[in-house]
Amino acid sequence: MTGKVTLSDVARAAGVSLMTASRAVNGGADQRRRTPNQQRVVQVAERLGYVPDASAQAIARGRTSTLGLIITDTHDSQITTAVYDGVAAEASARGLSVSMMSAGGDRDQLVARVRDMHRLRVRGLVIAAVDGSDPGHVPGLRTAVDALTRSGCVVCTLGFELEGVSAVTLDEREGARSLTAVLVASGYRRPAILAGSPSNPVHDARSHGLIEGFEQHGLAVEADRVRCSGERRASAAAETAALLSRADERPDVIIVVSPSDVSEVLDATRGAGLAVPADVAVAVCGDTNTPTHGGALTRILTPWRDASEVAARYAAPEQVGVVTVQRMALPLRPVASVSKLDGAH
Repeated sequence: MTGKVTLSDVARAAGVSLMTASRAVNGGADQRRRTPNQQRVVQVAERLGYVPDASAQAIARGRTSTLGLIITDTHDSQITTAVYDGVAAEASARGLSVSMMSAGGDRDQLVARVRDMHRLRVRGLVIAAVDGSDPGHVPGLRTAVDALTRSGCVVCTLGFELEGVSAVTLDEREGARSLTAVLVASGYRRPAILAGSPSNPVHDARSHGLIEGFEQHGLAVEADRVRCSGERRASAAAETAALLSRADERPDVIIVVSPSDVSEVLDATRGAGLAVPADVAVAVCGDTNTPTHGGALTRILTPWRDASEVAARYAAPEQVGVVTVQRMALPLRPVASVSKLDGAH
C-alpha cells in the first residue's frame, strides 16, 4: 500500500466497519482486555503501518492515552529513574504513554503542574513525593486535584496521602524499626540518632521507629544521643562532632535519618580521627548516592520502582471509582556490612 494509511484502509483490510476500527485503535482499551476482534484490527493496523491520530483518540476516549507523573523533586536521578520506570512499566502494559513533570521542590509549582496535567487531559495521574515532604497540606493542591478528578482523571499519590484519592505510602516507621534489628544483631549497643528535621513527617516517623526498635531489643536511647540536624548541613556536621566528643561515652553507631546529612556525618567522623566502621559505624534511613570513601554503610532501600508501579495501577484502574490506600514496608538492603567483626573472620 502506497501513500498515507488511513483508518478506512485498516477497516477494509480487517473486514470491519469504520466505527469498529475506530473503537479498536482509538478507544483506549487495555491491551490485556481487548476482544479478539479488536486485537485483529490492531494487528492489521500495525502491519499496514497505521499511526493513530492523537486528537481522534482523545475525542473517542474523552481523555488522552497518557498517564501523568509529577515528581516533587528530581534532584536525585536514581530515585527519579526508579519512579519513572515503575510508572512506565505499568503504563506500557495498559497501552498508555507517560508524561512526566517536576515540581522542582516548589509547593506552588506542584499545584501548577497538576493544572498543567489537567490541560493535557491525562487519563490518570501519579503525584510522587520523593523528597520526604508531605504535600497533602499544600494550599491549592486539594482544589486542583478535585477539578482534575471531576473531569474524569484518576489520581493516586505516592509517599503521602490526600483524602479522596488512592495512595501508596511507605511505612517509614516500620522500616526504621527493622534497621535496628540488623544493627543489634551486628553487635552494636551504644546507638546515637541524627534525627534530621523534627518538622519533617518522614524524619519524625523514622526517628520514632528507631527509638522503638532499640527499646524492643532492650536498648534505651538517651535523650542526649538524639540530635536534630534541622535543615542545615553545617548543623549535621556540628551535631555529629558533639556526639563523638566524649570518648568514654562515644556511640558505636550513628543512624542518620536524613540521607542528605550522610556526607557531613562521614566528614565529621573522619575529622574526629575516627574510621568508619572500625571506630564508629554509620547507618542511614533511605537512599543515598554519597561516596563513602571506603566507609561501609547499611541503609534502607526505598522500593520506589515497585511502589510507583502500584501507584500507576491505581491511577489507571480497570474499575473506575475504587479508592485504595496501600502501605509498603521498606525492605533492607545492606550496601556494605557495618559489623564490628568485619575483617576479624
